[in-house]
Amino acid sequence: MKNYKITILEHLSKDFTVVANSKDEALVKVKEMYDDCEIILYPEDCDVITEYVLNEND
Repeated sequence: MKNYKITILEHLSKDFTVVANSKDEALVKVKEMYDDCEIILYPEDCDVITEYVLNEND
């Protein structure tokens, strides 16, 4: 028998609407809100995509 390393990746996504003067400003606003924990992604409130990756080099 061999050992296999499997990586599980979960991607959470949720749309947010912000008022801004440009796309760049909107991105900065949302990033700052996320960094300041004003936006927190919870699996039960988001779309979740799960991937399973076999690490063949190990």
